[in-house]
Amino acid sequence: MGLHPHSKIEDEQRIVELADSIDEQIVMLDNRLDMVLENHEKDFLSAYRLHMVRVQQELTELKTRGTEAQLQLKQEKRIAALELELNHYRQDCVNIQKFCNMQS
Repeated sequence: MGLHPHSKIEDEQRIVELADSIDEQIVMLDNRLDMVLENHEKDFLSAYRLHMVRVQQELTELKTRGTEAQLQLKQEKRIAALELELNHYRQDCVNIQKFCNMQS
């Protein structure tokens, strides 16, 4: 059952070789992970930028609608005021006509 000194040295060399191989695999996997993370980050940033552009467009559209709604409301108020004025003059006209009819 005795170990030969030669086989012990070979075993130690094999262990060192395997440790080096494992280290190389770890470095390779770390590099691949970095690449994957970088790609995911780029994809996320692209999607985020696209989303922000859409949000900005929607905000612009909503502001435009708000401005249009304010303008419409202002126009409706102006129309209502003019209709009141028109009704006032119409009533004045009717009153004047009645007065003229009574005078004749």
